Amino acid sequence: KEHLEIRWFQKPVDDPAVLEDYKAKIKNPMDLATLTSKLDKNTHTHVSEFVSDLRNIFGNCLRFNALAGDSFRPVAVSMSETAGELMHLFIQQHSA
Repeated sequence: KEHLEIRWFQKPVDDPAVLEDYKAKIKNPMDLATLTSKLDKNTHTHVSEFVSDLRNIFGNCLRFNALAGDSFRPVAVSMSETAGELMHLFIQQHSA
């Protein structure tokens, strides 16, 4: 089920019901489509910029959905942990 919920992170938040509140709370929005576009255009000049964008995807979700019982939180936490593990493996493999 969780892999289906990644759709929440695939494109910018555009739900009219939350968009105004989202824009007020989230100063640096990020999603997987925007991240992919930035990668395709070689926008990142340092790995740290990519890492920051990736972390923002899930961090923004946690910031916006701040209540402990919010259904988005466990997915964002899990995806963030998985992304962190993958980044760690990538860095290990490319720094040797």
